[in-house]
Amino acid sequence: MLEHHRLEVAHAILGVQRLSYLVEAEIIGFDGIPPLHETAEQVAALDLSLLGAFEGDVLAGVVGYEREGDVVDIDRLAVDPKFFRQGVGRALVMEVHEREADARSFTVSTGALNTPAIQLYTQLGYRRRADRALPEGLTIAVFSRSVTRPWRGANRR
Repeated sequence: MLEHHRLEVAHAILGVQRLSYLVEAEIIGFDGIPPLHETAEQVAALDLSLLGAFEGDVLAGVVGYEREGDVVDIDRLAVDPKFFRQGVGRALVMEVHEREADARSFTVSTGALNTPAIQLYTQLGYRRRADRALPEGLTIAVFSRSVTRPWRGANRR
């Protein structure tokens, strides 16, 4: 777990977010992505669980999520472009799945034109549930992943 409440850690997270979301902004043609414009103080104040992936001492990626009841919402996934296509994003999302293994479902959203993110979420078992048009002119694709568990009823003979 990243100690994002510490300002130096928040600055490191912010650096990865900005690099990652600049690429997404270019892909989707929209630069109003909220994490792209956060300050280190805003990152430090986030009420999220944040996990990081490191390459040596370098923060390569970060995922932020929150849990409400049986639902885990992945609020952000950012990977430093130097580490694109190396499994960093996949590993971070899978770590959330493992840490929250007793959750009933997971949700995530991304720009509807963000093909790399859409491919990742689809490969990890997420299904596109809806597209939402925002007033700013951006369309967001909403995904969810339901977790099925074996029925635990009484044994029948």
